[in-house]
Formats: sequence, C-alpha cells, structure tokens
Amino acid sequence: MAAKGGNGVALSTLQVAREIGVHRSSLLRWLQSGELPEPRHVRAAGQDVRVWSREDVERARALKEAGRNGWAARREKSRRVRKLDEHRRARRLKGEIA
Repeated sequence: MAAKGGNGVALSTLQVAREIGVHRSSLLRWLQSGELPEPRHVRAAGQDVRVWSREDVERARALKEAGRNGWAARREKSRRVRKLDEHRRARRLKGEIA
C-alpha cells in the first residue's frame, strides 16, 4: 500500500521494514513495546492498517541504528558474559579468587 499522503508517500509496515533492513516482526515488536510510536491508522477494505509517513520511517531507522536490533545485542551480551565467566574460571584455578 503506497498511497499518497499529505506529507509525501505513505508506506506499509512491510515496505518500511524492507526499506530500513529489519524484519516486519521487529517493527511490530518495537510498536508493541512502545519503543516506537504508532504510525497513523486507516481503515481500508474492512481492515485497520498502519500508514507510515517519512517521519515515522526515519524514527524507525534511528531506533535500528541506535542498536535496538535485539538479536545482535543479545549475541554481543552473551559473548561478553561467556568471556567474563572464562576469566573468572581462570582466576579461580590460579587461586586468585575463591
């Protein structure tokens, strides 16, 4: 659904996801958690659909660039925790800590 709006082209959730390089479910999760404000809703063919403006797209892009792509953040945190655990285990074996 790429309809013309007052402030330029309006995009669907799927189109926005493709444009900024995230999965559609990521956008929906950010909306549900409140990290991203809801775009305008319209009723089309008996369904309530989101219509994203350029400003909405830029907010989503900024959220992505701020590191809110959960998979990569969780992987990095997991890697740091594993490294810390290995460091503590090594110190324990050397007798530096109890």
